[in-house]
Amino acid sequence: MENQRYPISKTLDEYVHTLKKHAYSDIEDNNVNIEWGKTQAYAVVIWSHGNPTLIRCNRSVRRWPEPALLGLLAHELSHIALGADSHNEHQTDRDVISRGLGPYLGIERVFTNKYSDHVIQKGRDRYLGYDSIRLSLTNHEINQLDALMADIGVSPRRMLKESLLHDYAFHEKENSSHIVIDGQLYPLDKKPNVDEIKLIVKDSSVQILSEDMVIGENENGRPRY
Repeated sequence: MENQRYPISKTLDEYVHTLKKHAYSDIEDNNVNIEWGKTQAYAVVIWSHGNPTLIRCNRSVRRWPEPALLGLLAHELSHIALGADSHNEHQTDRDVISRGLGPYLGIERVFTNKYSDHVIQKGRDRYLGYDSIRLSLTNHEINQLDALMADIGVSPRRMLKESLLHDYAFHEKENSSHIVIDGQLYPLDKKPNVDEIKLIVKDSSVQILSEDMVIGENENGRPRY
């Protein structure tokens, strides 16, 4: 879904600075780096011991309009605001909405083709879909969402399923590392180069490879090692 309205006109750093200033003052002093790169998700958050947190966005997102990008960045910043541990995707989406950014999150879910809730962890967690997000908004926010959608020139319609994951997180600690995909944690035996991690997504299964070796697999919600 490509659109020429509201084009992305600033750097990722500028968007993050604006979001932190107006909605994420609690992490305004956090050192967050952000870049475009090659990922198999729309975005990935990388926590690395002793280094600033890194957000890497898939280059395909450059084709999105600005409001959809803001929704994606808000989701990733809420991950950072909630901390590297002890929160899930549902809490992350609720945090975005509580900060007044629900309309942008709703638009992002249209562009990631999530209309119904994306249930993960056998129902223990979920990404909120467009429909649920809309029901969570105030009347003013619904009007804002509708106006943005009209200005962008899109309407909620079901598209073909995409192969990209929504996002995932890579945690590198001093003595260990793991990757979290759709709420499922995969411990890693060694600290791989995050650029070398490959994800093979086929329908409901995900394989995680490092140096062409399978280091984790999730099939129909059940992890295998």
